[in-house]
Amino acid sequence: MIKTAVITPETQQIDVDNTQTGNRSLLVVIVCVFFFWGFAASGNALLIPVFKESFHLSQFEAQLVELSFYIAYFIGSIIYFVISIKKASWLPQISSKKGMIRGLLLSAFGSILLVAATSIHSYIFFLLCLFVIALGFTLQQIVANPLLVQLGNINTGAHRLILAGSVNSFGNTISPLILSVFLFGGLAAKVNGSALSLQSVRIPYIVLAVLYVVFAVWFYKTPVPKTSQLSDEPVKDLGALKYPQLVLGMVAVFCYVGGEVTMQSNLPALIHSAKILGLPARDAIPYLSLFGGCLMIGRWTGAVFSFKVSKTAQTFLLCLVPFLAFGIVLLVNWLGGYSLNEIIDYALFLPILIIALLISRNNPIKILIFASAAAIIMIAGGLLLNGKYALYCIVSAALFSSLMWPCIFPVAIKGLGKYTQQGSSLLIMMILGGAILPPLQGLLSDHPSIGIQLSYILPLLCFSYVGWYGLKMK
Repeated sequence: MIKTAVITPETQQIDVDNTQTGNRSLLVVIVCVFFFWGFAASGNALLIPVFKESFHLSQFEAQLVELSFYIAYFIGSIIYFVISIKKASWLPQISSKKGMIRGLLLSAFGSILLVAATSIHSYIFFLLCLFVIALGFTLQQIVANPLLVQLGNINTGAHRLILAGSVNSFGNTISPLILSVFLFGGLAAKVNGSALSLQSVRIPYIVLAVLYVVFAVWFYKTPVPKTSQLSDEPVKDLGALKYPQLVLGMVAVFCYVGGEVTMQSNLPALIHSAKILGLPARDAIPYLSLFGGCLMIGRWTGAVFSFKVSKTAQTFLLCLVPFLAFGIVLLVNWLGGYSLNEIIDYALFLPILIIALLISRNNPIKILIFASAAAIIMIAGGLLLNGKYALYCIVSAALFSSLMWPCIFPVAIKGLGKYTQQGSSLLIMMILGGAILPPLQGLLSDHPSIGIQLSYILPLLCFSYVGWYGLKMK
């Protein structure tokens, strides 16, 4: 077994008292940026049925949306990685601040391109626009993830990532509800059955472009501690690959991201299946929102470990927070004009998350193991059952996948020293899983003998590896 440090009850809480005010402001900015990543990623799941109808695509062809989006993380990280080795002097010029700002402006440029693409009616050009947006996200993530870990005690880094992930998943939750108003015409579409239109994506992406610029300015005016700048120590070799926890962690990130993304991006097709609900995308919004809501519920509940409270209070919060977070999911759906009767019975699945976290408590390795096991069991249930509860089982896997990234990342980069930034870029590179696996699942679902429901065996296999990685790090 590879030995790694375990976060203990004494070291796990966020050291807010020892954090400078400037660091707190920086934490707020970065957490807000995490929101955009969740909002955009969840939005892709709604773009897929729009493109599928407008360009008459197969499920495999429609999943090229995710390929074009997540392949940018791989290519962008490769570029960063190669430059960091070939021209180490380039690193001090691209500080954390400059890197984040350039990433935000690049995403803004991609959003404007996507608005222009609505007049060109070219699927390839839309894919290119999504690639540019995600390329900006790549630079943002290379900076943001290690920066969050460095903003306090490294042993509490996982919990700052969970905090940021909580906001990220809130973006996942509300994205389908907000975008559905523009893409499907809100409730009017349900009554009139209006056709999907490419022009409907203009307003939301104009708003996103403006917000990216606003946050770039905000980040520019926020001081970044010197200790959080990218290392100016020359790194001219592949030293990060000497660390087995990083190499195995890279595969774990590939499987985790790929598993989570492919579950969400193929969800509209699953809901449309006659064996599940038989609903078109415009009527499936509450369930798409529920998937993002599960990511939020999982991360909010995991964030309980970040607070300095007694064990009794912690147990109480672990039991309370999932239902409070689910209440927010119900609230945003109610505000969106959807009937709560469609998803309110999902509350029956929340105790599974509570039990898993009560067992694993504040040990990120145990959380990773139990979260993977629970995700596997849930997907297996989704493969064996039919109807709404089969859908609920698969959606429930998001409760547990939401806890994986903040557990994998700190373990994978711990002890890398001067190779930390290089290791971070390698981990971000493996978000490639989100590009490869959705089209692969789409290809499986297009096969007559498999179909969309059985194609979910792919994320099941992915989470099996993540569970093995947790056992290996134990």
